[in-house]
Amino acid sequence: MKRFSALFFYGLYSVMLWALWPAIWILFVKRWKQGKETEESLKHRQGISSEKRPEGPLFWAHGASVGEIRALAPLLKNLQIQFPDVNFLVTTTTLTGKETLMKLIPQGITHQFLPLDYRPYVKRFLKHWKPDFILWTESDFWPTLFHCIHTAKIPHLLVNGRLSVGTYQKWKYAKPLFQKMVQNFSEIYLQSPQDQSFYATLAPDVETKLAGNLKFYRESQKVAQSESLSINSPSWAAVSVHRGEEEALFTAHASLRNHFPEATLILAPRHPQNSDHWQEQAEKRGFHVLRHSTLKSDSSIGTCDVYLVDTLGELAKVYPAALVTFVGGSFIDRGGHNMIEPAIYGSLPCYGPSAYNFSHIHALFEDAGLSLQCTSESLATFIRAFFENPEAVQPLLKKLYDIMDAEEKGFYRIQEAVIPYIKAIRKLKNDKNA
Repeated sequence: MKRFSALFFYGLYSVMLWALWPAIWILFVKRWKQGKETEESLKHRQGISSEKRPEGPLFWAHGASVGEIRALAPLLKNLQIQFPDVNFLVTTTTLTGKETLMKLIPQGITHQFLPLDYRPYVKRFLKHWKPDFILWTESDFWPTLFHCIHTAKIPHLLVNGRLSVGTYQKWKYAKPLFQKMVQNFSEIYLQSPQDQSFYATLAPDVETKLAGNLKFYRESQKVAQSESLSINSPSWAAVSVHRGEEEALFTAHASLRNHFPEATLILAPRHPQNSDHWQEQAEKRGFHVLRHSTLKSDSSIGTCDVYLVDTLGELAKVYPAALVTFVGGSFIDRGGHNMIEPAIYGSLPCYGPSAYNFSHIHALFEDAGLSLQCTSESLATFIRAFFENPEAVQPLLKKLYDIMDAEEKGFYRIQEAVIPYIKAIRKLKNDKNA
């Protein structure tokens, strides 16, 4: 019965995909015209690559976008060092994911965009790259792709697995299909007890392991203070912010400047292509805006009310320059973004009421007695308290570091889980070539 249900949902998914195929390509052409796709990415979506598969074992890792790639990068760097004879292919779904990867790991990695979940494209991709092992992250699941991977008998591991509340609710309507996809993973490592509970409901026959969150790993992510933005005035940051959060942020900044007239807001939109909008909104409220892309160097920053970071890969420089960092997507119904990252670089994080995507991290904060959640009305008061008493930040950061040290064990647990697979595929290739 379960097998029949899974086949029914997979068949229904396939029929819907065929029916919507013209609309899907119209959408991608529209995205191309908007600059959200390139000629290269559109070819990759069809499984077409101009690069040859390198000789030897090939390890394929997938991270959908910026957050997943930032979490994966330290693990991939460590594996590159340990296995220099293994080829690494990394796929992303978004352009920003690729740009982040190229900044974090500029050498030794081949990048491709993930093909669309259409059987001829997926089979073309797998036939070309012939991956020996696959490392998947979080919840970017595609039924056709996973079916083809299983048919090709390629071992694949899920790490940093998670399901947001919204994703969980959607999969509840297609539980057999979800179970069919995840049951063929060699192993599944999840982030939190909540994720394990969701998996137990959606795929009760599938074994999962609790490993923690790769995003807590901080040893190799710390940057020297000399790499931060050089801003002399009291500064706070708002990162990964979305449309709909403008009013709350600019109102808080105006209130803050009533007490600290020199205060600077370092603003980093989640989507830098929307920077014109953010500049327009800031200037409409009377703020003087300086854009990061217009400067020749980070040391040439002058006086401004709002410093707009309109390029990718700069957050490691933003955090050390900000005493407090607001993490966006939390003043709108978006579920928030990674609120642990600012603390890695010495900035105290705060976030709004909508943090359901990171409820486990929020619970860890609450358990440690850290009250970092703000409303739009209390944000300015929260930041002002630390502007008036900057020394108060360090004890709170110390608590955050204690949390990270405890949770960081998950990184090494996942690394140790991956290594045997790489050793196995390397030995298999060597034996075939012998």
